[in-house]
Amino acid sequence: MSMTILILALFGAAMLMAAYKDLTSYTIPNWISLYLIGAFCVVVPFVGYGWTDIGWHLICGFGSLIVMMGMFAMRWLGGGDAKLFAATALWCQPADLLVYGVNVAIWGGLLTLLIVFTRHSLPQRVRTTGWVHRLLRDEKKIPYGIALAVAGMSALPNFMIFQAAALG
Repeated sequence: MSMTILILALFGAAMLMAAYKDLTSYTIPNWISLYLIGAFCVVVPFVGYGWTDIGWHLICGFGSLIVMMGMFAMRWLGGGDAKLFAATALWCQPADLLVYGVNVAIWGGLLTLLIVFTRHSLPQRVRTTGWVHRLLRDEKKIPYGIALAVAGMSALPNFMIFQAAALG
């Protein structure tokens, strides 16, 4: 199995599970972020990185965690979203983090518009069914894990770790 396929499988599984869990329960379990961190640790020895490259990944991950925890403290986003963003940022170099952040902003905005529109346009009988009811009842919540997952998957091919794996 090539390293790029392994990265797609490991990273993609976490992103899909985060999106699913946030969509159906408004929570992103801690194990998903821990899984992403563990998957990074499994992959990084095989992509030909030196200590400087690994250091940049750690700076992006820890720096993002600090920023996201500040945003969580201000109630701008949920704790699971903050941890997922930081765990995903661990996979990034600084330039990758910019690409990921822009993707999060774009996909998050589109997701928010879609949910707000849906909350006001779906018939009541559809809005009272199971997880759809949970998704559409709270006017203040957005399952941002979906945007984080789509942004992560769409940015992944640009991540230096993915490109290094493709070359190695």
